[in-house]
Amino acid sequence: MNICSNCKTYTRSKSPICYDCYIKGERYVEGFSSFSFEKRPLNFIKGHIGECLIQNLFTSLGFTVFRYGIENNLTYINEYLEDSDFSRSELKVLTSRPDLLILNKEKKRIYFTEIKYRSDGKFKHEDLGEDYKYESTYIIILSKKGFKCIKASELKEVGEIKMSSTEYALSENKEFNLDKGFVRLIEEQASNIYSSISQISHI
Repeated sequence: MNICSNCKTYTRSKSPICYDCYIKGERYVEGFSSFSFEKRPLNFIKGHIGECLIQNLFTSLGFTVFRYGIENNLTYINEYLEDSDFSRSELKVLTSRPDLLILNKEKKRIYFTEIKYRSDGKFKHEDLGEDYKYESTYIIILSKKGFKCIKASELKEVGEIKMSSTEYALSENKEFNLDKGFVRLIEEQASNIYSSISQISHI
């Protein structure tokens, strides 16, 4: 149980003040994470929008897509994992599961994919976490400027991928061989959606 340090009412938030006090201007208090009420939900929403966009892209082009990440399969217990009796290595296995499992029935191939939204379009291998195990996973990075796709093993070699790079466009990925026009359409939709989210928040 959390009690707001300002008005002393109950709040489920881990921040020291409740949302009512936050919107009334009591934003900058000791121990309070700046804009946490807004930032955390929006980051969560952006991530799920990214997964939905990529899932829609692939299913529309004949692939079969399964939501594989822990946040999709263990939503209600995810927040309790850190306080559980699992060992560090056991937690790693659970929390590092790729977001989507994509099946290409024609090629009889299965692909692990990790979906990451980055406002600046930059993504490093270290962002996958220490001792990341799924090196054959395809990392799909989304931003307002487009989509990039790179295997985790290759990302490990190059270190970082940037949206400004002329390489690694999802539409040019030879393994997936996607319809380039349709990829551009989804990229435009993603740009409009993420731009709209930015307009409703100052973060």
